[in-house]
Amino acid sequence: MFHEIPQQLKNLPGIPEFDFDSKFQAINGVSVIDFITIGFVIYSQCRGNFSISQDYFKKMRKKGINVSDQSLRAVLNQLIADKSKFVEIYEKQKNQDRRFRMYDFNPLLSYPIIRPCQNKQFSTPDKDFIHAPVPELVASRMSSGIFYQMFNTYGTEFSEYFGFVFERYVGLVLEKCLLSQQLLSESDIRNFYPPKKGKAPDWIIVDGSTVLLFECKATRFSRAAKAIASEDSVNKSLAQVKKGLKQLASFISACQAKISELQKFHQCSTFKPIFVSLEPLFLINSELFREYINTLLTAEGVTGLDWQILSIDELEALQPHIAAGLNLAQVLDELRNKSFNDVHENLISQTNRSFADSFLYDNQEELYQRLGLPE
Repeated sequence: MFHEIPQQLKNLPGIPEFDFDSKFQAINGVSVIDFITIGFVIYSQCRGNFSISQDYFKKMRKKGINVSDQSLRAVLNQLIADKSKFVEIYEKQKNQDRRFRMYDFNPLLSYPIIRPCQNKQFSTPDKDFIHAPVPELVASRMSSGIFYQMFNTYGTEFSEYFGFVFERYVGLVLEKCLLSQQLLSESDIRNFYPPKKGKAPDWIIVDGSTVLLFECKATRFSRAAKAIASEDSVNKSLAQVKKGLKQLASFISACQAKISELQKFHQCSTFKPIFVSLEPLFLINSELFREYINTLLTAEGVTGLDWQILSIDELEALQPHIAAGLNLAQVLDELRNKSFNDVHENLISQTNRSFADSFLYDNQEELYQRLGLPE
């Protein structure tokens, strides 16, 4: 999503000009692919070890993971903070309303690795070490953290461009789910359903008489929405969700009206609208949020839309199991009544598949092997 697809989108018509890698390098001093690779190498070590010393990076090179000292320093500068830096970030971003102090921004989200015990006898320059209190935050920083850093630096110039990247990536994940089903992109749909006729989904899967319609938005709850549950901030965060669901409702209505341009779907009886978000929208499929979003949709003239919302990481987790032959529509039905974790555990028991069977594993298989990581 941060390297291959931006390369594929270069100079394509209708895609805003945005040189992802050069703009990333301008603020980080390292390429995207080196940042992700080095970050992953550090993350893999953090998961099973309290500390990382300089010796680890020497061993990394002996395993054939060759990165320059300059690139390594650049990545570490983006991942590590000392005590004074943590205090500075915390004071700058803490909630002004101290009733919500327990939800203050955690600097570990920006700098997930600390350099403790500075100027202590057991932390000398030759024995310097670093520590990740919450290793999973290292992974977060080199994935969604890239999005936030780019958005905070380049604003809407980046977010408008990244919408196309995200849409393409969702399509890639869906493509890797398919066996005999048909996948249609928005450009495929526009070959027979022109823009003047109405909105079209980003992706459609046709599975017999069932149609799965996907709208992709690189949306997430803002910090104010998550930290203090501000109604205004929640509504702003849900604006893209509402917009996406309205677009799906419009297209489904056109299909059910059997307009001539959509003859391809005239024999279809079941339409499942699915909104895919960049980050998990916690509790979004709960009864409380469902009622609230339906109220927002009703105010816009949309009623009776039986929608579901998935984050991209949930879709990634489902991919190897759907590719094993399970039916995505049926899995989505299960998710209506069970938690994602429960459904996912059940899928693992049915397919006996793991991350090693994911299309994502293939991309970095050599790196996994060099690091000696389990599948």
